Amino acid sequence: MDKNKQFYDLLAYTASAAREMYIDPEVYAPLRLLSVMLRLIEMVQEEKGLDQVFLQELRQMILDNRSLLLNEREQFGLFLDKLVARIAVKNFA
Repeated sequence: MDKNKQFYDLLAYTASAAREMYIDPEVYAPLRLLSVMLRLIEMVQEEKGLDQVFLQELRQMILDNRSLLLNEREQFGLFLDKLVARIAVKNFA
Protein backbone atom coordinates (compact mmCIF):
# COMPACT_ATOMS: atom_id res chain seq x y z
CA MET A 1 0.00 0.00 0.00
CA ASP A 2 1.47 3.38 -0.90
CA LYS A 3 2.10 6.05 1.72
CA ASN A 4 -0.69 8.37 0.57
CA LYS A 5 -3.23 5.56 0.85
CA GLN A 6 -1.88 4.58 4.28
CA PHE A 7 -2.04 8.20 5.43
CA TYR A 8 -5.64 8.72 4.36
CA ASP A 9 -6.64 5.33 5.74
CA LEU A 10 -5.17 6.35 9.08
CA LEU A 11 -6.98 9.68 8.99
CA ALA A 12 -10.24 7.90 8.23
CA TYR A 13 -9.65 5.35 10.98
CA THR A 14 -8.84 8.08 13.50
CA ALA A 15 -11.91 10.13 12.58
CA SER A 16 -14.20 7.12 12.78
CA ALA A 17 -12.60 6.03 16.07
CA ALA A 18 -13.23 9.49 17.48
CA ARG A 19 -16.86 9.18 16.46
CA GLU A 20 -17.14 5.73 18.00
CA MET A 21 -15.47 6.90 21.21
CA TYR A 22 -18.21 9.49 21.47
CA ILE A 23 -20.80 6.73 21.92
CA ASP A 24 -18.77 3.65 22.96
CA PRO A 25 -17.84 2.90 26.54
CA GLU A 26 -14.73 4.85 27.56
CA VAL A 27 -12.83 1.63 28.08
CA TYR A 28 -12.45 1.17 24.30
CA ALA A 29 -10.51 4.41 23.82
CA PRO A 30 -7.09 2.99 24.74
CA LEU A 31 -7.53 0.12 22.29
CA ARG A 32 -8.37 2.51 19.48
CA LEU A 33 -5.29 4.60 20.24
CA LEU A 34 -3.11 1.49 20.33
CA SER A 35 -4.51 0.61 16.90
CA VAL A 36 -3.41 4.04 15.66
CA MET A 37 0.08 3.36 17.05
CA LEU A 38 0.23 0.03 15.23
CA ARG A 39 -0.80 1.69 11.99
CA LEU A 40 1.80 4.44 12.41
CA ILE A 41 4.51 1.85 12.99
CA GLU A 42 3.34 0.01 9.87
CA MET A 43 3.44 3.24 7.86
CA VAL A 44 7.08 3.93 8.68
CA GLN A 45 8.46 0.40 8.61
CA GLU A 46 10.51 1.18 5.48
CA GLU A 47 11.70 4.62 6.58
CA LYS A 48 15.41 5.09 6.97
CA GLY A 49 16.62 7.02 9.98
CA LEU A 50 14.06 5.52 12.35
CA ASP A 51 15.00 2.87 14.87
CA GLN A 52 13.15 -0.04 13.28
CA VAL A 53 14.19 -2.47 16.00
CA PHE A 54 12.66 -0.19 18.63
CA LEU A 55 9.48 0.26 16.60
CA GLN A 56 9.08 -3.49 16.10
CA GLU A 57 9.63 -4.04 19.83
CA LEU A 58 6.85 -1.51 20.54
CA ARG A 59 4.62 -3.22 17.99
CA GLN A 60 5.15 -6.60 19.61
CA MET A 61 4.64 -5.13 23.07
CA ILE A 62 1.27 -3.75 21.96
CA LEU A 63 0.22 -6.99 20.27
CA ASP A 64 1.20 -9.02 23.32
CA ASN A 65 -0.60 -6.85 25.86
CA ARG A 66 -3.65 -5.22 24.33
CA SER A 67 -5.93 -8.09 25.31
CA LEU A 68 -5.17 -7.47 29.00
CA LEU A 69 -7.87 -4.79 28.95
CA LEU A 70 -10.57 -7.43 28.73
CA ASN A 71 -9.75 -9.43 31.87
CA GLU A 72 -6.82 -7.79 33.64
CA ARG A 73 -7.41 -4.05 33.67
CA GLU A 74 -4.82 -3.33 36.35
CA GLN A 75 -2.17 -5.19 34.32
CA PHE A 76 -3.31 -3.29 31.23
CA GLY A 77 -2.70 -0.03 33.07
CA LEU A 78 0.79 -1.20 34.05
CA PHE A 79 1.45 -2.14 30.43
CA LEU A 80 0.42 1.36 29.30
CA ASP A 81 2.77 2.86 31.91
CA LYS A 82 5.64 0.74 30.55
CA LEU A 83 4.78 1.68 26.97
CA VAL A 84 4.79 5.40 27.77
CA ALA A 85 8.06 5.05 29.69
CA ARG A 86 9.81 3.19 26.83
CA ILE A 87 8.79 5.84 24.33
CA ALA A 88 9.75 8.67 26.67
CA VAL A 89 13.21 7.18 27.27
CA LYS A 90 13.73 6.81 23.52
CA ASN A 91 12.41 10.30 22.82
CA PHE A 92 14.47 12.09 25.45
CA ALA A 93 17.66 10.03 25.28
